[in-house]
Amino acid sequence: MCSTSPSSFIRVLGAVALYAVLLLSLTGCGKKGHAPDLTGYVDLPVASVAEAPADTTPVEFYYYINSDQDILGTAPDGSIENQGEILAAQLETLAVNARTTNFGIHVYLDRGLALHDGDRVDSEQFDVCDGKAVHESLPETDSRDPANLTAILKKSCFKNAKRFVVIWSHGNGFRTQKDYDYDPTAGLFHISTLLNAIPPGFAEAVLFDSCAMASLEIASLLPARAKYLLSSQFELPNEGLQYGNLPATLEKTRDTVEILKSIRAESEKLFKEMEIRAPLIILGLAKVEALTAAFRGAWKSTLKLRTKDYGLFRGSILRGDKDGDLIYLFGKVKAGTPADRKLADGFNLTLKAALVDGRGSLSFAIAETSRGQDTDLESVAVHYPKLFRTWSEKFPNWAAYAQTRIPANVPQPQGAPL
Repeated sequence: MCSTSPSSFIRVLGAVALYAVLLLSLTGCGKKGHAPDLTGYVDLPVASVAEAPADTTPVEFYYYINSDQDILGTAPDGSIENQGEILAAQLETLAVNARTTNFGIHVYLDRGLALHDGDRVDSEQFDVCDGKAVHESLPETDSRDPANLTAILKKSCFKNAKRFVVIWSHGNGFRTQKDYDYDPTAGLFHISTLLNAIPPGFAEAVLFDSCAMASLEIASLLPARAKYLLSSQFELPNEGLQYGNLPATLEKTRDTVEILKSIRAESEKLFKEMEIRAPLIILGLAKVEALTAAFRGAWKSTLKLRTKDYGLFRGSILRGDKDGDLIYLFGKVKAGTPADRKLADGFNLTLKAALVDGRGSLSFAIAETSRGQDTDLESVAVHYPKLFRTWSEKFPNWAAYAQTRIPANVPQPQGAPL
């Protein structure tokens, strides 16, 4: 939700101190046979609802909304409001009026500057279990603090539910962020700190209702926590993902992939009407390890391309010259040896197999290794050295930077691939 494309939602930039909300959908599944630890989870009241679908497996969505930002939208009455608050109201209305059974939502909302009735800095949580809503007012909270995500993930309407985690906020891929939660005195933030708060084996899927989060690096943080990732490589409109068809979908199916495909279809329909290009991918996280291995093996096939035509793939994503597209990169390996082409083709087949319906691609960081320090990777190295080392040991693009421009105060990865 970082787009400046025309829409009914207004993005306030620069020094204007207005904050909005970003919703992140996250879920974790863990390794096969690993039961999630639900110790301390809170059982909430459930109201009776009309007829149930053929499959009555409980489904719960957890929405983590950071509205302490600058993303604005148009409320139903025509007023301009923080988009996160608009979304939270829409979700409550949707869940209260849903006629399907065994359906619950849990919402954490970090409010920002109120536009019409003063400086509102409070936060709230609310839960809707089969149509019955329970609200809890909170003092001012910092949505960068993973304790707030932990608290909402301990809520529960049903036992043995399929759980989907949605994170709504500014997205910036693998990078550190300055404005995740508005606080001019705070330091940098990295999304990995929130993802680490999702218990192993907790959720079915992680949904990023935010920009540029469909990257190989971000996907590598999730396999122990979720089965699927839904996100985009590109900038989303302020409207973000769409959930209006969720109750109707649950009347027909409780299949995880079908639920995600329904959200994708509804969202992409809106994006198309708005003439915004932001395709969404659904990635099977169980295949990330194989995908990473294929990436490491095929990286050497791009050596000539990286030496001769570096600029061709540095700008292959809308975000600019620091994100590359994996299919674009390996699709360009044509002039290499037969062995190089075989490696590149093998990677693309592995990526296609990991994506539901074979749709889409993933981005990856392209480090500057020839001129000065890369500010994006350098920021991760300095402020999150453990994460930097992990990625440098997994990914050859990070290893190349680690071995040429790594700061003296960050330990050199051992055995990192070139």
